[in-house]
Amino acid sequence: MTRQNLEKLLLKSFRKFDKEIVSLNKQQLSKGEDNEGDLFGRYSSATQEYAKNAIVKPRKSKVPNEPYNFEWTGGLFDGMYLLSTVTSVEIWSKDVKTPLLNIEYPNLFGLNPDNMDKILSEKVEPYFISKVRKQLKI
Repeated sequence: MTRQNLEKLLLKSFRKFDKEIVSLNKQQLSKGEDNEGDLFGRYSSATQEYAKNAIVKPRKSKVPNEPYNFEWTGGLFDGMYLLSTVTSVEIWSKDVKTPLLNIEYPNLFGLNPDNMDKILSEKVEPYFISKVRKQLKI
């Protein structure tokens, strides 16, 4: 197997588990955690008042002193997917606010170290190894 074939197979291995990867990222965001496991911040009393008076009601309450949950309208979560190119995979969202959120919160997308270890050890690595073995006939 060539290096190029191995790289393609590795990207395919990540794409195979796209739903699980996106789900883990959503779980992190629901808890207010970025891709390094740190909190983005906590809601203030002013945020809760703003949410009460907004035309669009938040999908998930914004309780003072609770971590940010990024579920104001649900658009970010509903639009999340694994964006795949020839050389990479990354998590993104179709929501129109995504580019702005990504500037404001550069660690928004991606798995924290624990979740990355989990998806690699439980899903991606076993799948990748089985495919390599199959191609090498071992």
